[in-house]
Amino acid sequence: MGSGKSTVGPALAAQLGVGFVDLDSAIEASSGRTIPEWFETRGEPAFREAERAELAGRLERTKAGVVIALGGGAFAEPATRTLLAKRACTVWLDVPLEVIRSRIVADGGRPLYRDPADVARLFAARQAAYAEADIRIDGEAGTDAVVSRILSALTARFGSDAGGA
Repeated sequence: MGSGKSTVGPALAAQLGVGFVDLDSAIEASSGRTIPEWFETRGEPAFREAERAELAGRLERTKAGVVIALGGGAFAEPATRTLLAKRACTVWLDVPLEVIRSRIVADGGRPLYRDPADVARLFAARQAAYAEADIRIDGEAGTDAVVSRILSALTARFGSDAGGA
């Protein structure tokens, strides 16, 4: 939440020449429910299940590469990390808590954001899971710099074939 996934993701996809999917938007489109409605009416466990199913479907249908921005809690779920480990290269946009706080607005659109203490709690609880990502990127800089860092990391990992990652 607030790391820049929805901004960096499309820019990265454009540089790689692949599609971009914001998983939260895809879930909203396929279910007809907003993310806050999911949490209110069905609860977080049902949302995480739907999130994993949507992700699995996207990964199964993708043959030529895609950049998928996951919601902040998706990678914190062990079953989702297992799914991703089999089919994807994961990137953690590591951003300091104070930067995340400055980026998040308590507008009601983020069901797990109620006050600054909630953000701090989630930040601390998710750090160990995020550290399991294949690539860690300092995400505090501007979009172009973050995309450049990701491209460099992908090239280091996959060589000149990074465009198909």
